[in-house]
Amino acid sequence: MKQIVRILNLLYIGALFLAKILFALMVLIIFTNVVLRYVFNSGLRWSEEVSLVFLVWFAFISIALGVKQDLHIGLHLVNEESLPPLVNRILHILDYAVKGVVGVIMMVYGRILIAFTLRSILPATHWPAGVLYLILPLAGFFITVESLMGLLGIPTEQEAVESVLEGRMTIREYLQGVFHA
Repeated sequence: MKQIVRILNLLYIGALFLAKILFALMVLIIFTNVVLRYVFNSGLRWSEEVSLVFLVWFAFISIALGVKQDLHIGLHLVNEESLPPLVNRILHILDYAVKGVVGVIMMVYGRILIAFTLRSILPATHWPAGVLYLILPLAGFFITVESLMGLLGIPTEQEAVESVLEGRMTIREYLQGVFHA
């Protein structure tokens, strides 16, 4: 199970790097288009569509990573320490269950949405419109897996992931732990 968790963490790290690349490309494309439009009185026809695809992908990757790192907005009406341990456990189970249901819905309906929109074509790029939503099932998968791991109490090795993300550990070092442990 530890190997599976490490491989999933590697996928999360890859998703984060993909999100960074998408964000940088989106900024570059939009900036270039603004300069071309206002300085040279021309522009890139495809820039808005590609930026929209990158934005949607970035957003859903961020949602999945936010679930993993528990970064989403929470509503704390009662201090956790003041509740009995059983009530705390029930609330945590409910939290993971709701997240898991949302992840499953994203996987199932994301697949349906992709199938429905693959017949449409984005006008400027001529890409299938389903490309816009390809990330939905993947983000749903990440959310569902993270929720299941939380429900089952499987350690996620979050410290190692944060070490890689903060630069205290290289991906090579993390990979050695994945394949040699």
